[in-house]
Amino acid sequence: MIVTNVTIKQLVEFRRLSDRSRKTFANRIQTPKTPASGEGGGDYWISCLSAIGNTYRLLNNQLITDKINELDQKYQSAKHANTKDMYKRNLEILQIYETFSLAPWRPAGALQFLTRPKITLYLKNVPLQILPQHIFAYDNQGIQMVGGIWFVHWLAGFNIGDLGMYTEAMFEYLNLVYGSNYQVDPDFCLTVDVVGQNAISYRQLSNGTVPSLLSTTLDELNKLI
Repeated sequence: MIVTNVTIKQLVEFRRLSDRSRKTFANRIQTPKTPASGEGGGDYWISCLSAIGNTYRLLNNQLITDKINELDQKYQSAKHANTKDMYKRNLEILQIYETFSLAPWRPAGALQFLTRPKITLYLKNVPLQILPQHIFAYDNQGIQMVGGIWFVHWLAGFNIGDLGMYTEAMFEYLNLVYGSNYQVDPDFCLTVDVVGQNAISYRQLSNGTVPSLLSTTLDELNKLI
């Protein structure tokens, strides 16, 4: 039985593992975490992802400029090479967005940003942790819609199928949390790789433009449980 919440990034990494490493991962998520284990490095990209997320919400690129200035000061004063490297990489991503419009990744009109309950989504008995940057509601010709956006980055590089796994899990999450009051908009259930600006919507999964990999990945994981 899986007792540790699994992130989508862990599922992406799982697909790239050898058979032996897959079994090690399966064993690990069946063991409760100790308080000291933590998440380990989960905040590496927090500076750029949070700034992009805030800019998306307010459509104010000055927030990017302000974060660049703040990080540049930290970069200049950092003493350790690893810390300087972290600031440098976050800065490089933010510089892409200093004059970049995020508006095309939002529905037209006024948005109501909703809470993001930290619930566990169970798919095929696998507990998944779903943490998009934003969930929002809006009116579409009298129909109450809900959408979400998930900004992600991975130094090893995501492909479109990887991003589709994030989007598919978020779609299920939105249905679970808000499906009784809203209709999930497949066009604005989006995952964005912030370096390549690849935006994968649920519409692309449902029409087959992007391969749907989440279900088969969970099946492969369950074989090892």
